[in-house]
Amino acid sequence: MIKIIKFFVALIFFIFFAIYVGKVFQYEKSLKIYSFENRIDNLLIKNHLILDEIKNIVGNSFVNYDSLVEKLKKFENNIDIIKNNNLKEKIYIDKYLKNITANFKSEKIIIEKIVQISAILKSSYLYLPYLQKEIILSDIKNKKILDAIQEIIEILTYRLYLRDEVSKNSFKKYINILKSKSNYTHIKNFIAHSELVYSMIEKLYPQLNRFKKINNLIKQNIVFIKSNIKDYEKKTKKENIFIEGFLHITMFVFAVLIFYYIYKEQKAEDELKKMAEIDFLTNLPNRYMLLKEMKKRKTENKRYFIVRFDLDNFSYINENFGTAFGDEILKYFASILNKHCRNKVFRVTSDEFVALCDSLDKNDILQFFERLRFDVKSHSKYYITFSAGAYKVDENCDINKLVFYLQSAIFSAKKRGGDNIVFYNRKDPFIKEYEKISKAGTNIRKEIEEAIKNDKFILNFQPILNIKTKKIEKFEVLLRMQKDGKTIFPNDFITMAEQFNLIGKITRIVIDKSFSLSHKKEINLSINLSALDLLDEKLINFIKKSKEKFKIDPQSITFEITETAVINEFSKGISFLEELKDEGFKIAIDDFGVGYSSLRYLNDIPADYIKIDGSFIKNIHLNKKDAEFVRIINKIIKNSGKLSIAEYVENEKILKILEDIDIDYAQGYYIGKPSFIL
Repeated sequence: MIKIIKFFVALIFFIFFAIYVGKVFQYEKSLKIYSFENRIDNLLIKNHLILDEIKNIVGNSFVNYDSLVEKLKKFENNIDIIKNNNLKEKIYIDKYLKNITANFKSEKIIIEKIVQISAILKSSYLYLPYLQKEIILSDIKNKKILDAIQEIIEILTYRLYLRDEVSKNSFKKYINILKSKSNYTHIKNFIAHSELVYSMIEKLYPQLNRFKKINNLIKQNIVFIKSNIKDYEKKTKKENIFIEGFLHITMFVFAVLIFYYIYKEQKAEDELKKMAEIDFLTNLPNRYMLLKEMKKRKTENKRYFIVRFDLDNFSYINENFGTAFGDEILKYFASILNKHCRNKVFRVTSDEFVALCDSLDKNDILQFFERLRFDVKSHSKYYITFSAGAYKVDENCDINKLVFYLQSAIFSAKKRGGDNIVFYNRKDPFIKEYEKISKAGTNIRKEIEEAIKNDKFILNFQPILNIKTKKIEKFEVLLRMQKDGKTIFPNDFITMAEQFNLIGKITRIVIDKSFSLSHKKEINLSINLSALDLLDEKLINFIKKSKEKFKIDPQSITFEITETAVINEFSKGISFLEELKDEGFKIAIDDFGVGYSSLRYLNDIPADYIKIDGSFIKNIHLNKKDAEFVRIINKIIKNSGKLSIAEYVENEKILKILEDIDIDYAQGYYIGKPSFIL
């Protein structure tokens, strides 16, 4: 009976489809218009979000610049998608898109300036109260000086947060009062930071006003596009209104009849199938049904997206709140998934769900994920996030490899902080990392261990020039690995060495080789340490023993650590560096200036040298603003009692500017390339 009913239904559907196929195409046209309109709405929203991000950057002390970068990328991607849509020619919006593109290009340039100015501005501004406190606690009792400091902070505060116009002469008057006592280090620092803040404020607000003007122009053009779409949509709706009404009524009646006749026949069958095919907790199809559905689709040569979902930190929920609470979370998440992708969602393992999406458009999958995330965050009584990995399945796909593809995509999503979706792409850096760990990890580990065992690590040396004496005073030690007669650079093995906890052994090899060479040739060397080395409690003792073993002068060795590594593990990092200083070694902070928090901690870090990041140096001969920025940074470094080193010195012009700025040391290809030979 059930087979006859299904045959009858299929026949009616075929006849219905044949009659209305032409109208269906018109209906699809309406859907495309709706999708296109959503794109424009998203563009307007993203434009407003960019404005909010800039206001946040200007108005708050600490901000996440990654969020702004992500919104700019999404806005630009949205424009590209709209440009490639065939509807744009029918709606006559080419000129508006050209205006948006041109304005957005200008807007990005201004945003880059605002971000750079704001980062410098706020780091120095936040440092002023600390310096004020140090001055008050010092032996300076001059009320005029203390009042001038307070007045300067108030002037800068009004100017920064209230945009109150203040007289430049008033600011200079109080600065001149302080300069009368500029022989005090803290007052020197206060003057330098105050002048930097005032200068950055003067640059910030004109750029902000330009940004708002351009952002508003973009908004106006988007509004014009929306108006054109509305006119076109009204015209299309008039053509389709009759067929849509008839189609909805017919489909409703038809569905009622189908369910009425099939319900009785299938009820008993469904109860039996449920035991073997349905997950008892969530009432979703299980792994067996997923494999069955996928094999069926493969037979039919269907193409689709498969999306795997994992709840973030689900094991933590079970361990800390109990499995009963975990089950409630799973049932809730299953209901949300099924709501947005009905009858195409499967529960595979504990917190693993899979959805089969018929769309072949990545944007549809992204929107599906965003709808899920919005629903969970807006309506859930539980605070949960989830990660997803997606893969496009075609007729040539090996179903047996899908587990690996989806797992690597999930790995990438979780590496990015979770609450994210990643499409499988072998070029994705985290997917590459997963593949290395899962497929080639054993071989790479073996190669590194063999290099450690057979002494296959060699050293390169790059000279560092004393700009004042014009002499090479030291060399930075750079690591290389040999394999089958070839030289392997650190980028190809350091990450895996850290992953397999081998970085400590490599660091010890570099230290031993460097100490031995420094003793034999009586040269000064600079050795790099990683963030993991700062956490290695046994490394300090190893360095002490190596110092005694090779009988070296510790003043001939400088240990370089990136500022990010020190700031991220501040208390441990400072303790580690102080122990090195107690042993007589010198300390250099590498990549300085990348994070604006570094200025705040400059006086607290026990370093001898500060290496200004190369991004500020490489274009110094082309950009006066870069030169002025490096000049101010160098002044602050000098006031803190440290020496400055400039990286990326690529030509004579750069070196001449650094000499004028009074930088102490220079390093780069113009000074000398890395070499195996000293």
